Amino acid sequence: MSNVHIEIKQATVRRYAEGNGFDAGDPFNLVCSLDFIGRGEVQMGADLAWPSHPITRADLRELRRQLTTDYRTKRLYCWRLKGLAPPFRGRIIREEGPLAYWEMPIEA
Repeated sequence: MSNVHIEIKQATVRRYAEGNGFDAGDPFNLVCSLDFIGRGEVQMGADLAWPSHPITRADLRELRRQLTTDYRTKRLYCWRLKGLAPPFRGRIIREEGPLAYWEMPIEA
């Protein structure tokens, strides 16, 4: 008999207008996707709301707060065009064509 455990490790980051929220089923902007790729490690997808509703610094602060306190995330990864700054301080760990893959420690 096999001992198998399946974990769903994907998330969607949504932004609501002030006073609205998920529980009420209010309209939202889809900001980005998150893939939990390892223990304490998350890969952030593209800014899906750009250019009409780009991610703000306040969004990033709240994302960091939730990832570090609620999900105990230590590192965030994302692809960016070369020359564009990542969401948080970090280092490039891989380059592929016009893209750079960033690793960003986000522990509190």
